[in-house]
Amino acid sequence: MNFLIFQGNGNQTNRGISIDNVQLVKKGSNTSVLLNGNFELPRLTGYQQSQSIYGWYSDSLIKINAGSAYNSALNSRVCWFGSDRN
Repeated sequence: MNFLIFQGNGNQTNRGISIDNVQLVKKGSNTSVLLNGNFELPRLTGYQQSQSIYGWYSDSLIKINAGSAYNSALNSRVCWFGSDRN
């Protein structure tokens, strides 16, 4: 099993980062080896928290929401990471 780690190391400020369309591409390929890098599965509505979703696991909670909740220019689902952990 391989791991891709995103880690916050700041103070708890209720600020963080939203990510979408995460890809990890092997050299010489055009195909991402990550599952569900766009966070569209499972099909959810509204804000959701879980320790795992299809293709992803976290020691804390994974927060999935509409990107427009954080930035009006985003029209996809995003994963939100807190400033102090994830």
